[in-house]
Amino acid sequence: MLSEPALPSPGSPEAIAAWRAACTEFDRRTHIGDDEFNRLRIGDTVALWTPDKVRSAISSDFSGAASSDEALAMARQTRAELQDLLVLTIRRDLRFEEAARDTRIHEMFELAYPDEVAPPADVDAEEGADPILAVIANHKAAYAAWLPHLRAVSETLQTDPAFTALEAAAEAPEKREADAYASLAEVSPTTLAGLVALADYLPGALLRNAVVGADNDAMKALSAMCSAVKALLGDDIGLNAALHERRARADEFLSEMERDGFLPYPADNPRCLLATNYAIRYEAERLLAIAQSAYDRRANAYAGFPTAERDRHLKRLRAEYRLDQLAAVVHESPIAPSKLTDEILASWREWANDPGHFDEEENEATRALSEKRYALIDAAEALPATQENLPAKTLALAWLEYVDLWRNGQARDEYGTDGRLALDIDTAISGRTLLKGY
Repeated sequence: MLSEPALPSPGSPEAIAAWRAACTEFDRRTHIGDDEFNRLRIGDTVALWTPDKVRSAISSDFSGAASSDEALAMARQTRAELQDLLVLTIRRDLRFEEAARDTRIHEMFELAYPDEVAPPADVDAEEGADPILAVIANHKAAYAAWLPHLRAVSETLQTDPAFTALEAAAEAPEKREADAYASLAEVSPTTLAGLVALADYLPGALLRNAVVGADNDAMKALSAMCSAVKALLGDDIGLNAALHERRARADEFLSEMERDGFLPYPADNPRCLLATNYAIRYEAERLLAIAQSAYDRRANAYAGFPTAERDRHLKRLRAEYRLDQLAAVVHESPIAPSKLTDEILASWREWANDPGHFDEEENEATRALSEKRYALIDAAEALPATQENLPAKTLALAWLEYVDLWRNGQARDEYGTDGRLALDIDTAISGRTLLKGY
């Protein structure tokens, strides 16, 4: 009795070598010659005929075409040509399946890269739950499983011997992802919460699948509609779940970057740490905008009421949406970026022309100016990294550089480029010129 040789350990160099050997053999057995390639190509496009596309063309269904050029090329085929193509594509698929079976290429890939091939488990909808929620979860899992294969194929040249094998290994997860993606359009939400969830997920799914570009008019229209759905319904639906998810993302962000006095921002998708007072201000502004919008919509319903009754209802609405409390937080917020820029310029000028500039320890007024300088630089550093905040951040950086680089008695030309720039900025702000021996 002969037994099969023992398989190498998952993820080991031997497993990777076995995978590469399977790729080479698979490529040899499935190589398409130029004649066959030209016969399988759809018109002048780079796409190749498949049995599914041939059957669709026979039934005059061109919805699966990737472009209008491909659809026109499919429509130009005669029925006899399509029948020949069907035989050719089925034979090609059989050849691929036989090669995959004999080389065990899928098994070898899973053995070589065990962490990248776990198939997505279908998510069953809970009883009574909106089915679109399970569809969204299934597509997330399917896309995550397909992504490593997509990356491997896209990063490999078509002339590489392993390219064909990588494409073959990607077929199954790609089909799972495509089926899951199709379900996003085939399954309709049955609840308002499901509708909001789909509106939140669908635009991103289209962009990730490269269906359209972000600047496409249809994509812009879809994004606008989905944003409107979320704006109109999102405040009142699934609030607890949304808050829970935001807290989880914030906790994950904080676990990587913890710093006293700072919060992850924005809360729903943290990209930076923001000083707590600024985070409170920006969050209050966002909540105030939501509350004001809801208040305005509901206030319209009392337009025809008697004045006293209308005022009573409006007062109740203001209390319900906490408009006054939110407005108080916003109005007592930290310095706005434009005001902060003005304050840095004014304080730098005052600080630079202070007669006690070099006697900070003994001069109380000079010490106060220095402390104000530190506070303004800290305020600029705490601002989010946006274009609106660039002037304040740039001035704060220049102020730091000037103090760090300046040397008593050293002329401008003796500094490097960074020093000369810092000195020029100081000269422009303070109105004084650096002199040798200053």
